[in-house]
Parts: sequence; C-alpha cells; structure tokens
Amino acid sequence: MGKKTAFVLSGGGASGAWQVGALKAFMRAGIEPDFISANSAGSLNAVGLSYAGIDALESVWRSIKERKDIFSHNWPYLISLAFGRSSFMSSKPLRQKIEKLMEGKVPKYPVCVNSVSLKTGLLRNTWDSAKDFKEQVVASASIPVIVEPVDGEWVDGGIRENAPLHIAIESGAERIFLFLNCPKERLPVLKQKKKYDSLKEIGARVIEIMMDEEFYADIALNEHSDAQSSGRKIEVIWVQPTKEYLDTMDFEASKIQNAISHGFLEANIILHGLRKDNGI
Repeated sequence: MGKKTAFVLSGGGASGAWQVGALKAFMRAGIEPDFISANSAGSLNAVGLSYAGIDALESVWRSIKERKDIFSHNWPYLISLAFGRSSFMSSKPLRQKIEKLMEGKVPKYPVCVNSVSLKTGLLRNTWDSAKDFKEQVVASASIPVIVEPVDGEWVDGGIRENAPLHIAIESGAERIFLFLNCPKERLPVLKQKKKYDSLKEIGARVIEIMMDEEFYADIALNEHSDAQSSGRKIEVIWVQPTKEYLDTMDFEASKIQNAISHGFLEANIILHGLRKDNGI
C-alpha cells in the first residue's frame, strides 16, 4: 500500500494561476491525492480539481480577463468609506465560478478549506461534507477589508494559516505535496510596481506581507512539532515557482496565461527530479 498522500494548496490570489499549471503536471503524471487541504486561491483550485477536474479548472482560470471577473466593485471607494462598508469589493463573480465547478458533481477527492471567524479570531477547517462548505470556500478566498466577509463573519484563512499543513498531518498524511504560489525568495521587490496608490492595492499588499510572516512560522511548527507528536515520518515535498509571476490582485489575462504555462513546465521539472531521486 502506498503512502497516504495529501495535496496542500496555499493561497495567493491571482498567483494561484501558477498552481493550476503545476496541478495539471501532477495529474498528467498520474500523481493524485487521497485528500486536499487548501486556503484562499488554493481552495478554488482544490474544489475545481476535485469536483470538475483539472481541464475544467484550467478553463475557468483562462477565462479570467480582468479583476472584475473574480472580485467586482459594489461601491466606489469614497462611498464605501463614508457609509462604513465592510469592504470595497464583492466576491459574487468568484462565488459563481465556484458554483459552476461544483454544480451537480461529486468530489473525487475529499477537500478541506480553512477560514477565520472575525467574531472569535479562530481558524476553522471545513470538509466538503459540511452543509455550508460552499460558503466556506468563498470565505476562504475573501481577503479582509478588500473583499466582503461571508455572512458578515468569515474571511480568508490565510491570516492564520496560509498553508494548511496541520489538518493534513492530523488527517493521517504520510506524504504531503505542498503547492505554493510564491518563490523561495520571499516577498520580492515588485519591480513593475513603483508605488501603491489605491486603498485596495495597499490593503492587499499589507495582507500579503502579514500572511507571508505567518507562512514560514506555520510550516516550521507543523513540519516539526506535529510530525513528532504524531509519531510518524512525514515527507513534505515543496512545489513552488522559480519567480513571482503575479501579484495577489493582478488578474491580468496575459499574466494568468503565462503563469499557468510556467506552472506546468516548472512542475514537470520538479517531477523529473523526484523520479530521479525518489522513484515517485
């Protein structure tokens, strides 16, 4: 019997496009998970992969032409501020894409997504058997302040755990493929962006930096303390890009296409190395 395998899909907004290409390479290579744990953009990818398949998921990403295809404006910025709105953007387009991927389908792999309650500050892991799973998938990708909370409470789980390793280990994974949307060199200077001149861009970048700070702390804690307490040897294999292809809110069509293509190519290089070294 093979090792119990989990795919852990991190968040990253638009940079989740790279993850789609990487997942496609793994599917084509015949490497599949026993279950998936995910956050934010990774939650969209997990649902798409499990319910609709990699080709349908890729099609959804390639259909994105601009930001409003994922997050739309309900209110202009000044009106939002004046009337004390909870966010600048709506997740309605994202919700529609999630519903389309899930509609009338049975998941091939169990999926768990995470979110955070604004009321308690606690992290919630929600499996696809839960009645409100679809709502929690949307919540998992709802960047605080930038995007409206689900039910006025639930937001992106990445503010507590951007790479949900803990639930994967807790659920018995012996081999974890950790699909990241960022390169090893964390928080690169975004050369094409000289300054941040809108509230949503500033907010998204602040959240990105905050999540980055939590990110390696999560991994260090979960890889070592959880593995030791479980009494199991857990193999964690990193799958990540060689460089930054997209900023969190940079839903530009040509960049998304480019990121997906590079995800596929770079993941194949990773797979080649794994076959050579470990016989995977």
